[in-house]
Formats: sequence, structure tokens, C-alpha cells
Amino acid sequence: MLAGAAATDPQIDSLAVDGGASEPTRYLQTSPEFGMKRLLAAGSGAIYYLGKAFRREQIGRRHNPEFTLLEWYRPGFDEQRLMDEVEALVVGAFDAHCVPPPVVVERVSYREVFQRVLGVDPHTAALETLSPDWGRG
Repeated sequence: MLAGAAATDPQIDSLAVDGGASEPTRYLQTSPEFGMKRLLAAGSGAIYYLGKAFRREQIGRRHNPEFTLLEWYRPGFDEQRLMDEVEALVVGAFDAHCVPPPVVVERVSYREVFQRVLGVDPHTAALETLSPDWGRG
């Protein structure tokens, strides 16, 4: 869980653990992704991780700096098979722990979400339209 370097993603802020005078600063893992991708590159086959991850500055009503993360990789799966697997996982979890009716899943593309919610096609929109300040007048 402790690494010698912070996350390489500039959007993710790592939690530093001060080692004191005798130990170097270490960083709590923000995700198991780096290690898992090394395993995949070495030929591990399908793998998963279910455990703790830590991210600084993600505190709020729905966020905590420490959280449980499920991450998995399935070499040879295309996006449709991965979506089938995620759907089965989510539906199975809801069916096992929630009051009926069963979960109904709607698959919507990235493009469709933008078009429905924002009225913008992200594949053809101008950069100014997609900027974070768009619509803030």
C-alpha cells in the first residue's frame, strides 16, 4: 500500500506518509492500476483487486480519502463483454441487497449522454463548447 512515489496522474492527489528522520516519505496507493498493468504485461491473465485506496482532497458527503476499490482486467474482452460483466455484477449486487423490482439497465453511449444532458455532440463540438467554463456566462 505504500509506494516510493506519488501517483503519476496529475489529477489525483496522493496522501503522503512522513517517515520521520530515518525513513523517506512514502505515498499511499491511489489505485492498484500501475501494479496490475505490470502483472498483465508479464502475462498474468485475468486479475482483480478488491481493497483500500487513498486519495487526498476527495473529502465530502460522498467521498472519503480512504475507500474500497474494485478494479479488474480481462485480457481479450472487448467493451461489450466488459459491459456485460459490469451489468451482471451491479444487477447481482442490487438483486441480492435491495427490495424488488429488479434493476433495469440501460446502456447509453458517451455521445448519447452528452446529447441528452447538454444538447452537445462531443465528437463534433468545438473546443470552446467543451471547455469547463462553457455555459457559465
